[in-house]
Amino acid sequence: MDQCSLSSIPADIVSPGQLARNLMDKAAVSREQAALRLGLSLADFDRFCTGELALTRELAAKLEEVTGSPASFWLEAETTYRRRLDEWHHERLMAAIRSIRLPS
Repeated sequence: MDQCSLSSIPADIVSPGQLARNLMDKAAVSREQAALRLGLSLADFDRFCTGELALTRELAAKLEEVTGSPASFWLEAETTYRRRLDEWHHERLMAAIRSIRLPS
């Protein structure tokens, strides 16, 4: 997924990474500390926060350890995020197809 499409995703479609980042911000945990606690490189942590890096079972388990929220919560958040993202992409594609004017 390219940065252009990431930046245009509606604000109500929230990745688990965004949720995790918000929790870490509220707890005054830096990006570097969060990445370390989750066993990710800083680059992978940033990709996770933007939704570019999908949540795995292992990462969900780490998030449970770090945040106290069950791994099942994080996995469901990932499933919901990917479904809503797919629906949004489909809607955009269908709108683009409908806007095509065929020659008469």
